[in-house]
Amino acid sequence: MSISKKELEVLHNEVFETKNKCPQFNLLIEKFTQIGADLNKNENVLLIERNKLYGKLSPFSLFFKNCNLFQLELSEKSLENRGAYNKNRVISLAQDQIKYKKL
Repeated sequence: MSISKKELEVLHNEVFETKNKCPQFNLLIEKFTQIGADLNKNENVLLIERNKLYGKLSPFSLFFKNCNLFQLELSEKSLENRGAYNKNRVISLAQDQIKYKKL
């Protein structure tokens, strides 16, 4: 199962605002789409990211639905005070389909 067109649209328009604000994320989305499509079912994937901004929901997990996904949180302790101010941007995505394993 690959990332859907609707999910890509949400990532581009609502999460990363690639049209006007952060066009650099277009390359990341393009490459993650390729990598996710090339992986075999049940392969292990490790995401190292700062997802506390998204309420510990990973916008990148959508690319690896058929994989065994592991996440390593990279946020500094001091960032916890900022809170999950971007959580509303990813909550509409089907994050509950992903089983997270914390390292």
